[in-house]
Amino acid sequence: MGHESIPSKWVGNDIPLLDQSGSILDLLDANEIGTRPTVFITHSLGGILAKAVLRASCDTPVEYDKHLLHKNTVGVVFFSTPHTGSSIANLIQALPMSRPTSILERLSKNDDYLRNLSQWFSDKAKQLHYGCLTYFEAHKTGRFLVVDPVSANPNHGMSPVAFNGDHLEICKLPDTGDQRYKQVLKFVRKSVQSRVHEKIKLPHDEPIEKVEFEIGVMPMPPQNGRVAEYHPTSRILTYKSMASRDSISIAPTMLYLDRQIRGEITDPIEYFWNPFLCQFPALDVMLVNNSDRTLVLSGATLAVDSSAPDFSPVIVIPSNTSEMVLKIKNEGWGKVTNAILKCNLLPSDVGYVADPPINHLAVPSTFDHEFPIGDFAESAEVNLRETLRGLGVDVDAIKEARSRSQIMFAMHAMQNGGDVVSAKHMGRFPEMETDETWAKFPNGYVLVVGRLEFESQDQHGIQTKYSLPMRARVFMFAPRMDLPMPPSYQYNAELEPTGCNYEVPVKLSQTLKSGDADRFTIRISCAQSAVHSFRIRWNFVGGFSSESQLIRLKHFVPRTFANEQIEALEGNVFDDEVPEFHTQSYSDCVEQSLMNTMRMTQVMAESRKPSEKSEGSTK
Repeated sequence: MGHESIPSKWVGNDIPLLDQSGSILDLLDANEIGTRPTVFITHSLGGILAKAVLRASCDTPVEYDKHLLHKNTVGVVFFSTPHTGSSIANLIQALPMSRPTSILERLSKNDDYLRNLSQWFSDKAKQLHYGCLTYFEAHKTGRFLVVDPVSANPNHGMSPVAFNGDHLEICKLPDTGDQRYKQVLKFVRKSVQSRVHEKIKLPHDEPIEKVEFEIGVMPMPPQNGRVAEYHPTSRILTYKSMASRDSISIAPTMLYLDRQIRGEITDPIEYFWNPFLCQFPALDVMLVNNSDRTLVLSGATLAVDSSAPDFSPVIVIPSNTSEMVLKIKNEGWGKVTNAILKCNLLPSDVGYVADPPINHLAVPSTFDHEFPIGDFAESAEVNLRETLRGLGVDVDAIKEARSRSQIMFAMHAMQNGGDVVSAKHMGRFPEMETDETWAKFPNGYVLVVGRLEFESQDQHGIQTKYSLPMRARVFMFAPRMDLPMPPSYQYNAELEPTGCNYEVPVKLSQTLKSGDADRFTIRISCAQSAVHSFRIRWNFVGGFSSESQLIRLKHFVPRTFANEQIEALEGNVFDDEVPEFHTQSYSDCVEQSLMNTMRMTQVMAESRKPSEKSEGSTK
């Protein structure tokens, strides 16, 4: 973890022990370590730091995630930890002009802080059922015994075991056959598997009502974290290239963009989160070596002559905007200025039909209405209420009316052989006393047909005037959501292949105003095939909670797939081979021990590989 353990201020300044424990706790929390069963493997001062970190976690208020670490800790391995201090620290301080650091002062024999910390750990370890495995050195390091058997005893669990070596050698494991390695591996497995976790009581005790969760499963969940949403081919972005003798031109192509560039009519499009399915271009490179030597390609550099932004506007009109307000969005990066909508407001001529067609309506040359919009970068709204009021629509009555029940209308249609789609559309209408409320728009729609005129920069940065023909549907009321929306975000959680009464926190961030709905996914992973039984406790800011019904999940995780995931993860953390352990002087042995702990973790992971390879020796 890179903390300092400097013995003298002549060498440099150190960080006080309490500050280091808080910093390490913050680092562990940032990497979500402590949310599952946790074992600390420590050497020398690292053991004292581990106890200080656990105490800092215990002292953290329960509503913070850092409080979970000491609850989920199941064991600690101590390699020569001076729980009550070291006589060598007293000796160094007695030297003339030694200038001891704060850490060295803490390591003094029978230091008050160490005795207090040791007593706290002994009590807390018994209370939370921590396991402890302890070793101490039997040989001197140079002329001194750094940690004696008395100081090495944490006063919890079995008595410390003597190691036939010195303080520097005790945490260096030569291979997987070493006695210490086998004992540590056995200790970790037993601590994690046999520990019955106490249920962590979080500050979300007050149940919340009128919040409904519907839980299902996606037949083909996205594996790259992107949410799924349907897009027609006209709104799927692709790239095409054209090569000449001197250059290659790569440009985006999308039918929607092409139509807008050609000045064709822009119609409303239906989407929830993203109007277009886009991706970054991927260069397809084929390399042929026609030389007489072997070439090893080691890298590539993109030497960029120039990069310039494209400020071209891309106007999008969302389908079926509501409450007599037309919404206009700009998916381009240029600012739209001096915008004005010239249009006619027309009723639908096809009766009570959900989403009546509008592509047969031609854009006229003269218009009855003009709506100044002004400037906007991302979106703008055109309020049609006062204009519709002037056309005889009872705007206030529509706004204050109660909603109907789509379910009742749909059930009536099904029982009587009616059109279910039309019935559900009628169920979206508010309950009105008379049809005169709608004036000449009896089916609840206003069809907007006209031109959006504005100024903006083109792809070359030149200020240009645009006149975009457009059509749109606008609901006169706020319709209820009829179709399920696609997920807005994906979260991840990992279950253990074996265990009981444990908890897996999942950090969520979903904000819903009153009356809102949202949808998200939680991808559940596991290291191997397993069968799980769990409930989900939904926690809300303010101390409210809601709990799901029992969920039974059967995981199928092929061995090959699991190995691929593990290799991909470990490839970013460790090298392919376990590096040699290094011998350091006493002044930085604590820092080196932390690296050794990481290497020990890799050695433990590697111990499984020989048995796996023996099952498929033909590979």
